[in-house]
Amino acid sequence: MANTDFPMGFQTIYMQAGGELQEVLHSIADANAAIYPGDVVELHTDGYARACGTDQPTRVLGIANEYKKASAGGTIAYTPACNNLIMRAQVNSADVDAQDDLELTYAIDYTTGDTTTLRSKMEIAGGTSHATDYTIKILRVAPSRNGIANELGDHVTVECKFNESIIF
Repeated sequence: MANTDFPMGFQTIYMQAGGELQEVLHSIADANAAIYPGDVVELHTDGYARACGTDQPTRVLGIANEYKKASAGGTIAYTPACNNLIMRAQVNSADVDAQDDLELTYAIDYTTGDTTTLRSKMEIAGGTSHATDYTIKILRVAPSRNGIANELGDHVTVECKFNESIIF
């Protein structure tokens, strides 16, 4: 059975070393682009937070917890990035189709969110695997209630974390 193509952004699940998920605030520019829950949030060169605008952000702050419409200004609430933050995300292609594809790093398929559901549509760029250089490290296939509902291959949902070298 094929996996469903349902990009959902990056959903924070738990802290690998235990403890509770935290939430912090950071300022966003008055002329910000929309930010959706599940978007990877980065620190822009102007000092404001924004949804990542590149497949390999270098100053990741964390994962957005709320929706902010374009040109809203104010602050954005996010879960801060750290080595222990475990997330769930979907891979945008069939490239992650074998056990050897796990434990590698991948770039982010960044895109604007869904204006109807107000949710992120960011995914993991499956065709970009590398041993150490990319933003997201895939840990394992995400568990599902029905094992057939989430298999390696096209649009697999995985548990992942940030590559420690890109956390701001």
